[in-house]
Amino acid sequence: MKFVTFDFDNFGGLLHLYAVPAASFRRIVKNYVTGGNTAEFLNRQNIISIPMFADDTYQFRETKDEADGGTYYDIAINGIIPKWAEDNDAMVEELERGQWYVVTKDNNGTVRLCGSEESLLRFNTVKDTGTTRPERNGIAFTFTGKQPLPSPSVDATDVNT
Repeated sequence: MKFVTFDFDNFGGLLHLYAVPAASFRRIVKNYVTGGNTAEFLNRQNIISIPMFADDTYQFRETKDEADGGTYYDIAINGIIPKWAEDNDAMVEELERGQWYVVTKDNNGTVRLCGSEESLLRFNTVKDTGTTRPERNGIAFTFTGKQPLPSPSVDATDVNT
């Protein structure tokens, strides 16, 4: 009999994410001894790190679906860049114009690589000042895409070095 593992130390949300341009991603290497995967990067200077704003601002969702061509996985990664300000305009524009692999790290420590060579993710935004002082002023974003396989767990400890 097979059993699904259940861990009571389970925390929702994402801790951090990195937008990786296609030219900076090399490959995923399979470690056949441990069964794990390692993501390798060529140029870390072009990787964009997006830190977490608050516990409720990041979400990774991967939905398995079927189409005429077969199974695909619909990816949506949501977040907030606080304070819609001139400081971030150039970087947000770069994100909006590009196609990306995205490395996510959730609050349980699981790191996933989203996107594939055939289908990179797009960065979409909603920029909003809010209407009153207490409302959030910032840029809500979503990385979206469809990929042929689920996002693999990876060891990407070198993504931010």
